[in-house]
Amino acid sequence: MEKKIINYYKDKKKIRRLEYEIGLLERTIWDVERCRTNENTKEIENRIEKSRRKLIEKKLQLNEIIDNNMALEAFIFNLDREDKELFELRYNRELGYQEIGRVLHISNSTISRRLNNILMTVNG
Repeated sequence: MEKKIINYYKDKKKIRRLEYEIGLLERTIWDVERCRTNENTKEIENRIEKSRRKLIEKKLQLNEIIDNNMALEAFIFNLDREDKELFELRYNRELGYQEIGRVLHISNSTISRRLNNILMTVNG
């Protein structure tokens, strides 16, 4: 289960990157459409079509990642603030128990116990 949670946080980074790339493609299409003239129509149409295909591909990737992580996203959303912070430190920032303990001012055994309880709930 830990691997799934680690992948979830990696996917969140991919989502941010894809959203950025989608925004760039949308702006590029808009800009290129404005450059259309009678002399360059075919060239512009080809470029717009290529960008639209990339845009569709990126949106499909984004939707797939979101769909694959929906259940885990809902679970993490419903965690209390402290458990969310614990998950963030452990699985997103990939800190060890000692570093987490320093940040949250709790012992390694408390970290282990809390993580194990959460993971048992996820495995449900």
